[in-house]
Amino acid sequence: MPAADFLKDVSDPYTRRARVFPGITITLPISILAVVLVTTKPAWWSGVVLVLGASGASFLGTQLVRTAGKGKEQALYASWGGAPTTQLLRFAGASNRITVKRRHDQLAQVFPDLSLPDESVESANLQLADQNYETAIGALIERTRDASSFPRVFDELCQYGFRRNLWGCRKIGLWLAAIGLASTIALGALNLAGVISVSILGIGLSAGIDILLLILLVFVVQEKWVRQAADSYADRLLGSLEILIKAEA
Repeated sequence: MPAADFLKDVSDPYTRRARVFPGITITLPISILAVVLVTTKPAWWSGVVLVLGASGASFLGTQLVRTAGKGKEQALYASWGGAPTTQLLRFAGASNRITVKRRHDQLAQVFPDLSLPDESVESANLQLADQNYETAIGALIERTRDASSFPRVFDELCQYGFRRNLWGCRKIGLWLAAIGLASTIALGALNLAGVISVSILGIGLSAGIDILLLILLVFVVQEKWVRQAADSYADRLLGSLEILIKAEA
C-alpha cells in the first residue's frame, strides 16, 4: 500500500531529513495555497487534499526528490574537480601531503586488503588512482553506516543530502513559488471583487511564504552552499578513521 510504504520510509531519519524535508520545502507554496482553498467553499476541496495525501503522492515525491538530487551530483563533482572525499585522498593539489599520507596509512590499517597508490603512482595515472580512492571511500561508508556509532558522520551526511536534493529541485521550486505567488495574488483579487471568499490572513501568509522561498532559492540555495556541506561530510567521514583505529586497537 503506497501510504503505508511512505509512513515506513519516512520513519528512516535520513529519508526524512534528506528527502522529505526538501520535498516539503519546494512544495510549500502549493501546500499553503491548498490550505487556504480548503478553508473556503466548496467543501469538496478537503476531500481532494485527503485523497492526494492517501494516494502515495507524498511517497512519490520523496523518490522524485532523491532522483533530482542524485541526477545533479555527478555534474557537481565534475565542476568541483571530483568528489570531495576523493580529493581529500589525492596528493595532487593537497595543501598538506603529510595529512594525505596519514589518511592513506589509516585506510590501509582499517582495510588491509585495499591497495592505495603512493604519490608517484598517482601522478602517473590519476584516473586509476581515483578509482582506488573511490573504492576505499565506498568501504569506509559501509563501515560507518551505524548512525549511533558515528552520529557526526550521519549528521553531516543528512546535511549534504538535504542541500544536494534541494539544489536538484531548485528550478522546480522556483516555478512552484512563482505559480503559488501568482495564484495567491489572483485569489486576493477575486476576493476583493467579491467573486469568492477567502481568508485575508491566509492570502497574506501564502504570499509571504512564496516570496521568502523565492529569495532563499535564488540567494541561498546555490552550488557553493551544497559544496560547503559536501566538504564537511568528507572531512567527518575520513575523520571517522581515528575512531575505527581506536576501536580495533
